[in-house]
Amino acid sequence: MPPRPSLLLVLFLLIILSMPTLNCSLQGPAQGPVTGPVPTSNSHSNSHSNSHSNARQVALKILSTSSSTSTKSSSLISSLQSPSDRNLCTNLVQTANRREGQIDDIIQRHAKKRPKKVVLAALKLGIVQMKFLDTPPHAAIYETLEALKTFPSVSKPQVSFVNAVLRSASNSTSPLSPSTSNLSPHISSTLSSDWGSSVMSEVAEVYSLHDGGVTLSCTDVDVVGEMFRTHNVTNEVSPLGSVGVKNPGSIKKLHGFDEGLWWVQDSSASLPAILLKNSIERIKKEGETVRVVDVCSAPGGKAMQMGSWGWEVEGVELKEKRAKRMRENIERTRLQNKVTVTVADAKTFQPSLPPLGFLLDAPCTATGTGRKNVDVMRRSEAEGKKMEEELVNTTVGIWENAKHWGSKVCVFSVCSLSVREGESQVDTFLRMGGVEIDRIMPEEVPGFEGSIDEQGRLRIFPSDRGDGFFITRFIFV
Repeated sequence: MPPRPSLLLVLFLLIILSMPTLNCSLQGPAQGPVTGPVPTSNSHSNSHSNSHSNARQVALKILSTSSSTSTKSSSLISSLQSPSDRNLCTNLVQTANRREGQIDDIIQRHAKKRPKKVVLAALKLGIVQMKFLDTPPHAAIYETLEALKTFPSVSKPQVSFVNAVLRSASNSTSPLSPSTSNLSPHISSTLSSDWGSSVMSEVAEVYSLHDGGVTLSCTDVDVVGEMFRTHNVTNEVSPLGSVGVKNPGSIKKLHGFDEGLWWVQDSSASLPAILLKNSIERIKKEGETVRVVDVCSAPGGKAMQMGSWGWEVEGVELKEKRAKRMRENIERTRLQNKVTVTVADAKTFQPSLPPLGFLLDAPCTATGTGRKNVDVMRRSEAEGKKMEEELVNTTVGIWENAKHWGSKVCVFSVCSLSVREGESQVDTFLRMGGVEIDRIMPEEVPGFEGSIDEQGRLRIFPSDRGDGFFITRFIFV
């Protein structure tokens, strides 16, 4: 039997009344009354997209106004709300700076003239995303242009210029220039002269990569490992006992920071103290208090290592500002009863008691630290040669003083890749007399066995895991 007309009318009215409700359910849960303007076609559809757009805007501001290592840029990145946005912004800025030579080559090939400031920064931002971070070209270009439009000083012709250059670059099939183009001519020539083109290329490749990870030294590696497992912090313990964390986020918010259970220290940077410990354990008398001097000590990683072993450590630092930072680190790690800091010139400093040993991590050009200090990649010849000359002379002066302290053993190290600052310095110390090389043995340096040279010294390159270092151990005769 067909339904009666009155029933059909009721059904029709119910369908009509239900249509707004059905429409809202298709768009998502109700959000309350709309009080702002209706979104335009250019608005992002969700907060995640808006958030990532903010990350690109901050990256563009940093690239156009300041160095990625400046306090201002760190503050700008910290202003982003979510960890993913901070990570994205950091990755964009770091990659743009580390790949500067390759990026400049692309810009030169696709732009008739080199723009300035924010327009140049926008080109870098777009190229970084397309060529190095695997962002689809259309998305990279769109997001870059949207970020650029937020700058009031940018004109429409400038936006069009960036659009045209990025589209041209996105269509190009030309290979990237080699990563060696990211090094300054001075750094490239020095590395090639000292170690050959192959090592220079390996170092360039390592320095061109942005590694967001961090390595920690711990007061108790088992306690830290268990804590990280409890809080689902992915980590890896090295044969030396260092703990690597791949994506730590904010260091101060990482578990164990406030408790002082660890400090940031590269694996290779922990080796000088470990090698000094091995020597001292062979020569110290039973029950003897171990007193050592850590020369050029700030920021204090090696001093805290030795203090955590129960040694009495006197750190010597020339500058009060660096000494203050070191004291803060010592207090955070609860080692102030073991480690003291003296502000003094190590060329004239005299310890109150003869130390059983001392560690001289000498001032240097730090060319082995390019993984975290991008500025060393682009150092000019004039700056590099001047620094090296001054620092080599300073180190000789420190050694001339320290060798009269009455120590029995010592370790000399530099985080430089320069032969003049490393191997040649050791030759100078040997000519000055009173010491012999105490050979480093493979079992002392797990993971770095292949870095021991014929004289028993340790030459670590950044591509060997961690920062570049040169380390020699001496005994006094």
